[in-house]
Amino acid sequence: MYDFLKNNKSSNIYWLKYPLQHFNLTLKLKAQETITLLPKFGEHLNQSNEEDAQNVLQYQEYNFQWQEKLFSQYQFTKFGDIQNCVSEKDLAFHRSIHQFNKKPQKVFTYVNKEYAFPLPFKSKDNGIGLYSSCIKKLNLEIFLNDNFGKGESMHNLFKSEDDVAFEDEWKAMYIFYDNSNYDEDNNLIFQDECLLISVYHNTKYNYIMISPDVNNESNPYAVESSSGYLDFEYFINVDFGKSGCGEEFKDLLNKLLKKMEKKQKHLIKFVMPPLETRKYYISLEIESAKDFDGDIYIEYHVKVPENIDSVSLLTGRTHLNKCLMNEDIHMWAFGHIVDFEVESATGIDPLPLRIFFEVISVDRWGRHRTEGYTYFPLALIPGFCKKQLSCTRPEELNEIDAESRRFFVGGYHLIEDLEMLVKPQLYATNFRFVSTGSIAVHWTVISHSHSPGCHSSENQSPVPHTSCSELIQGADAVLKQYKRAKETLAAATKSLIRAVDSE
Repeated sequence: MYDFLKNNKSSNIYWLKYPLQHFNLTLKLKAQETITLLPKFGEHLNQSNEEDAQNVLQYQEYNFQWQEKLFSQYQFTKFGDIQNCVSEKDLAFHRSIHQFNKKPQKVFTYVNKEYAFPLPFKSKDNGIGLYSSCIKKLNLEIFLNDNFGKGESMHNLFKSEDDVAFEDEWKAMYIFYDNSNYDEDNNLIFQDECLLISVYHNTKYNYIMISPDVNNESNPYAVESSSGYLDFEYFINVDFGKSGCGEEFKDLLNKLLKKMEKKQKHLIKFVMPPLETRKYYISLEIESAKDFDGDIYIEYHVKVPENIDSVSLLTGRTHLNKCLMNEDIHMWAFGHIVDFEVESATGIDPLPLRIFFEVISVDRWGRHRTEGYTYFPLALIPGFCKKQLSCTRPEELNEIDAESRRFFVGGYHLIEDLEMLVKPQLYATNFRFVSTGSIAVHWTVISHSHSPGCHSSENQSPVPHTSCSELIQGADAVLKQYKRAKETLAAATKSLIRAVDSE
């Protein structure tokens, strides 16, 4: 089982938050603890041999930056002599050796510009890329063979185009252990390079793939060579830099906690509205959308009638969301909740609120396009409701101009006033509306006002529950204050009467 774990290597993918300049890979290598490392009989008295054995059993640590070039003995000898350098890459390695005084290493690297090994996933389709796959799907291979001999030049052209596109998408780096044999003059006798780690960076989606994955000292990997497994083991650790990301996450959690505490405090504190005022609490959830294109988000605008006041923020937007497939239907799940509060005078029936939505898509070039508008009147009637809103998108009358402008620059806003969605007959337009997708919403309305005979002042604090004994004590205190005030008034009246009689 121990050997199985050491040889069972697997890859892993890491999404990058910071640039690869902060990437640091640590490799620790040591000899396995086998019987071949035990000292011979009588050598245990020699202290130097014991120290050498201890050094062999300790991990040797190697640190690597992204695309850092380290040279093996063979590479050092080859690129160190300028007579062996025939390309710009070779000359760059030659200058690196002499300018930075680099030395040969037992653990060395191949960087991306050396093109030493195939990139990941390339062998799955046997080198068939975009152009070649199109030829295969369209059954054009027979046509190429009949018209271009055997079509070798044409196939090579397609293959080279695919390779360029693929290599632009991936960058690679390889770490090797040099197990080659050299003579006394460091001339190569037998070349044996053991692959330890492969690191691939996908520049399109900005993630790296490490093979084998990060491990620890309790389960190290065995070093594999062409002749079998060597008596060495190693483990890997990766640091993506920016150690403060944990603090950033902690700050984010603290901000969310404060926000939740503030919201909870607001919910717990029950304050009666002013007299002759009715408050309405609305919780609206933008649940989902369907039948649109690309990654979308939704902007909302709440317009209140003139006889209704509001202290809440009445505009906003959801997060950017990606498409999900649900029974062959393109859906976007948002779950975005909007809470706001309005108030009006009692004794009147308030007009409904008007909720406007604009669905906007974002493509890979960062262009924002309007995918549809919709609106609905939200009546201030207590209860729970849900609705499916159909969306329409304004489009120019000239379809060619409309599609061209929408494709190249994302189109432009044809609706300047959202009231056009409510009363389109009052506006003169030179465009038409095209049906697109739909939005699912649901909302809850709660109303709150004074009951008849209840008195309260503005900004009243919560009234605690009182017992009968407390009410009686309060009444006694009021009566005592009344008697004391009456006695004071009677004494003042007597003194005034005496003063009048003396005159």
